[in-house]
Amino acid sequence: MRHQLRTQLRSGTPLVATFVETPHRAVAHVLGAVGFDVLIPDGEHAAFSPRDIEELIVGADLAGIPALVRVPSTAPSTLAHALDSGAAGVLVPLVNTAEAAQAAALAARYPPEGLRGAGPGRATLYGLEREEAIANARAETVVAIQIETGTAVQNLDAILEVEGVDLIFVGPNDLSHSLGRPPEEELRAVIDDVLARASAAGRLTGILAPTAELAARYRAAGCALLVTGTDLACMAAGARDILAGARGE
Repeated sequence: MRHQLRTQLRSGTPLVATFVETPHRAVAHVLGAVGFDVLIPDGEHAAFSPRDIEELIVGADLAGIPALVRVPSTAPSTLAHALDSGAAGVLVPLVNTAEAAQAAALAARYPPEGLRGAGPGRATLYGLEREEAIANARAETVVAIQIETGTAVQNLDAILEVEGVDLIFVGPNDLSHSLGRPPEEELRAVIDDVLARASAAGRLTGILAPTAELAARYRAAGCALLVTGTDLACMAAGARDILAGARGE
C-alpha cells in the first residue's frame, strides 16, 4: 500500500492519532475504521516483537490509514524493519542531540540522502514493486523525532538544523519529569517555545494531547499531529461509558 503521510501532514488540517499497544491487526483495523487518521504502533513502551509491529501496520493498511511506528531506538535495523514492513514513517524517541537526529534521518532515507537499504520487505511487495515503493518512500516517508528531555530542549537549535527530519514531536510527560516536574504553566511555556521554534525552522510539529482542551490548544498552535493517548485508554473510556449506561448511572 502506498501512503501520503507527509502530504497529509502538510495539508493544514491536523491529523488525529493514537498509540497502539495491543499487537493484533483487528485492533488497528477497528481504530482506523472509527476515524483515526494515523496509528502509532508503540515499539518503545509496548512489549512488541518486529512481527507484532508488522501485524499492526497490516491492520492500519486494512483500514486505509498510515502507520507511524514509534521505534525503540535509532538503531538502523530497527528503523529499517518498520519501514520495510510498510510503515509510512518512524517516530524516534529520546532524541537529545543533533547527532541522534542525524542518525535517525540517515537510517530512514534511501541514498543519496540516507543509508536505508533497498530490502525486499513487505513495503516493496517483497521486491515485486521495488521501484514504485522506493519512489513513494522518497516522496512521503516521514521522519519524526521526540523532544522530551531538558537536554533536547537545550540542543534544539542544533537539532533543527538537521536535514531529513520532518516533524518535531513533544512528549509532555517525559519532558516534565526531565525538568523536575515544574508547575503546569512553566511546562506549557517550555512546550510552546519548542513548538514555535520548530515551526519557525520549517518543521512540522506534533504533541500528545489527551483532552479536548489540550487538543484545541495545540490545534491553535499549528500542530500537524495530535495524539490522543493509547488504544487501551480508548477501550477503558468506552467500557466505562457502556457500564455507566447499563447501570443507569
